[in-house]
Amino acid sequence: MADLLGTKHEGDIVRVVNVTRDNFSWTNFDGVTKGIKDLDDQHLSNIYYFIKYLAPEYYSDKTVNLFNEEIDIRLDGIPLPYKPLRSFSREIEALRLKGYLKEVEGKTLVFVDGREIGEVFED
Repeated sequence: MADLLGTKHEGDIVRVVNVTRDNFSWTNFDGVTKGIKDLDDQHLSNIYYFIKYLAPEYYSDKTVNLFNEEIDIRLDGIPLPYKPLRSFSREIEALRLKGYLKEVEGKTLVFVDGREIGEVFED
């Protein structure tokens, strides 16, 4: 099964067993797979926002905790501003459908619960 974001799921939750920083990997929309420790800080932060706001129902508590811990270790618990890539059209469409996008002075900003968390990045 694949959802609007193109994410493949087994049932309702992405299954993760015995996940650690050393063995977890992430495959993004363009098919690139990297270990969590190999993600740059911006990519790590974008995945954090993706999991938290766009598809939390699909990720196990272990996965969520792993990303939270990595943000704590590398960024003192504060993710960088969200910069979803405009070319990832399914992610942008999901943000639009959830009402998270707002055009301000020619920029497409991302707002959640009235708080700006980032800007759509033109790649």
